[in-house]
Amino acid sequence: MPRRYVGRFLAVALTSLLFVGWAVGAPFLGWLSDRIGRRKPPILAGLALESRPGGARLSSGPAHARLAALRVLIGFFGSAQIVCYAALATRI
Repeated sequence: MPRRYVGRFLAVALTSLLFVGWAVGAPFLGWLSDRIGRRKPPILAGLALESRPGGARLSSGPAHARLAALRVLIGFFGSAQIVCYAALATRI
């Protein structure tokens, strides 16, 4: 594979990992908020923890496995915003 395609493939693969984290995190955090009976703690914890992998990404070098793991974590914790829909649905 020519070198110019490797960079594009890597960019697409790393971006797709955000959605993998989202697909795992959204159902889990929704289940967790239902289990504890509160919406606010999972939202705040998820969004606070989302900033940690983002900061680590900025301070680390471009090791591809590390970037992949950080992308999955960002997607997982970023999916906490899906709980906002459940919080809104219970108020209507």
